[in-house]
Amino acid sequence: MDCTLSLISAAPNCLSNVLAWGNNNLVCYGASQMLLIYDPTKGKVIDFLKGHKDRVNVVRFLDTKDEDEIVSGATDKNIILWRRNKENGKYVQQEVLSGHTDSVTCLSSLPVDSPLILVSASIDKTVRIWHRQTIHSNFTLTQTITLSPKMAVSLAITLLPSNTPLLSIGNVDSKVHLYLPKTTENTDEKSTPVFAKLLMLEGHQDWVCSMSFSRIENDILFLATSSQDGKIRIWRISPLSPNSDTNISSLSSNSQSTSLSSKGHIFRVGTAKFSILLETVLYSHTDWVRSVQWKPPVITKSDSGVQIHQPMCVLSSSMDKTMIIWEFDTANNIWVDGARVGTLGGNNLGFYGGVFSPDGNQILGHDYTGSLHLWTKKDNLWVPTITVGGHFGPVNDLSWNSNSTFVISVSQDRTARVFAPWVKEEGEKDPTWFEIARPQIHGYELNCLAVIGNNDRIVTGADEKILRVFDAPQTFEDSLSNISKVQVKAGEFERPVAASQPVLGLSNKPFFSGNDNTTKESDHNNNLPIVDDEEGGGAGGDFEERVFQPVTLTQPPFEEHLQQSTLWPEIHKLYGHGNEVIAVCSNNEGTLIASASRGTTPVTSSIILWDAKNLTPIHPFLSAHTLSVVQMKFSPDDKYLLSVSRDRNWCLFQKTVIKSEDDSKKSDLITYTLFKKVSGGERILWSCDWSYDSKVFATGSRDKLVKIWGYDPDWNCIATLPPFASAVTAVEFAPPIYTERYQSYLLAVGEEDGTISFYSSPVKEMNWKCLLTLNSTLNHVATVSRIRWRTVRGDEKDKLVFKIATSSYDHSVRKYTIKI
Repeated sequence: MDCTLSLISAAPNCLSNVLAWGNNNLVCYGASQMLLIYDPTKGKVIDFLKGHKDRVNVVRFLDTKDEDEIVSGATDKNIILWRRNKENGKYVQQEVLSGHTDSVTCLSSLPVDSPLILVSASIDKTVRIWHRQTIHSNFTLTQTITLSPKMAVSLAITLLPSNTPLLSIGNVDSKVHLYLPKTTENTDEKSTPVFAKLLMLEGHQDWVCSMSFSRIENDILFLATSSQDGKIRIWRISPLSPNSDTNISSLSSNSQSTSLSSKGHIFRVGTAKFSILLETVLYSHTDWVRSVQWKPPVITKSDSGVQIHQPMCVLSSSMDKTMIIWEFDTANNIWVDGARVGTLGGNNLGFYGGVFSPDGNQILGHDYTGSLHLWTKKDNLWVPTITVGGHFGPVNDLSWNSNSTFVISVSQDRTARVFAPWVKEEGEKDPTWFEIARPQIHGYELNCLAVIGNNDRIVTGADEKILRVFDAPQTFEDSLSNISKVQVKAGEFERPVAASQPVLGLSNKPFFSGNDNTTKESDHNNNLPIVDDEEGGGAGGDFEERVFQPVTLTQPPFEEHLQQSTLWPEIHKLYGHGNEVIAVCSNNEGTLIASASRGTTPVTSSIILWDAKNLTPIHPFLSAHTLSVVQMKFSPDDKYLLSVSRDRNWCLFQKTVIKSEDDSKKSDLITYTLFKKVSGGERILWSCDWSYDSKVFATGSRDKLVKIWGYDPDWNCIATLPPFASAVTAVEFAPPIYTERYQSYLLAVGEEDGTISFYSSPVKEMNWKCLLTLNSTLNHVATVSRIRWRTVRGDEKDKLVFKIATSSYDHSVRKYTIKI
């Protein structure tokens, strides 16, 4: 049995310094506690790095010749150095730098191989200097600069023409602080420099969020700084004639001025002298400017040698939802905004950061919702380009659709997302998966979902007291057919063309073709009432609805399209719970829905059954647990409903048919009644699942145990798997084809520490053995919230091939290929 990781999807953390694009043309960004390596040429995430114990805050490629090292800082107070293995191309953890007493937020390094200086900043109000003599030696902490009571929010380090390090620190006091090594009698090149404060650059009126050095000419440096005051300042550092006798002084008579020509400084480094002047102020953004970066230098090779030219070009990203490429107009001797990209409308609140590609022909930005935006320069125009994406919060639940053509997931980032393969050519064996739709963008954290029947209908539960039912629109079905090359069968009713969210509305309104939507809506879904768009102070009144144009896609959509044009229409709300909904499931026939909410009493912990056709509750409610029900599952034959709860019990409800008194008017009522209640362990039961033959079910709990319960016919514990290393949070049986071939059950187990294992047992003997435990290069880095097997589509060289989709609190959705 072997396993390969074929999809990992997660968005960057919502921070400014969390993404870097190296000269090796790889993008590295922090997602939850891990680092993802994204290859833009392949259009997918190719690897992930596991090492941090808390959220990653900053990622940087070390400015070495081969750029085969990455440094990252996190909320766990540590800095980790990752080095690329030249044999397999994978990055591995090389060194952990400890010393900070709070979250590490900024990193910068000198653009030389050795000796190398690494600078880090932290919320602990210190900046620490780390020094490494050669690539084969370790970093050592050589200096700690205390900034208390202030704190550094940005930093950068470079070399002056005299090969002297110059350190720049952006502070919450709105000033840029420059540091130089102290002058000593020791002239040993390997001596460790000790930095001392040189001067302050004033002008910004809010926090200095980002800064970047660039050498435009051989002896002239430029420093670009951006601030929450919405401005970008560019400072010119140039050598002076050695005839000047001035040491450090102001070039401006008014030292308190913060105007364009506020201040100039002269300083000495050995026998060399330099001046610092404010070159310009770039002011076009209307909100915080979160990042600024110089365009990479252009390297040309000729017979005369290698020439390096640094363009006068800066990329800035702002919370005003735009990124601007600033260029210097040599003809008019002014800076102009050469290009402006971004989003209009939508649900995002601006960009946290933006970076250039190594050749400068692409720019990649990440926004307030963690979404990635990629633009490519074509014919002097910047056009959107397909890129990766994913959730930026813990993923609570996911499921395959009825015919296993796509995966849908819900997350604490308040979105539901659909992932599907992009099949560019018929018969493509291993297509890349992308997010192709965002059915729900909510105001509450989404906790659970269930797929109802085989018509691509879903029901979701969130931190609110209602469930919402969505139908896939026709544009989605057509787009899925175009992108994944799958046959989409006709539904039982006419689908809405698309969905739109009215101004100030909370519900996705169905959009039908033609001018008369009222008639269409009344016929949709067997005369079910359409949701009220004025819920919660929605779109009523005099607000004018925006023009909506449904689009059928032939390739994965861009982020702007995902946010506004791939919603699914909400066709109904289910009212009945008194607290937040945390669990929902559907029976295999697609005729019933079961839901549960947070509860501390038998009443609030009741399970509600719903008629999936009429979307009405079935009374009486199922009251058996005394605390929240965390997961439910119908048996494959729909004879039983199994539930597990925080009260450490599992309950088995048996199907009951109540005959109608008048057969001519009403059909028989199908409900469930309590059959058995058993204590499943000493701690909370987190998960449960049935075997395909409905004869066995498994429960997983916080006490690190998985118990197997069998029909004998009292449903007693017939086996207990060996204790796991952490709490068991997800269990799922494999499809029946495995049992049919090997006469054995196959069970996948997910743990709180992210580990996934596979256990098998003969059907008759109940002798469970571990077939495979995924290693650290494949496992999640946080709690596994759900595991879903995919229906087997065929064999490969007499091997069974399975696909499993998993979700985790590490923000990722993953897809594995299992071969047995």
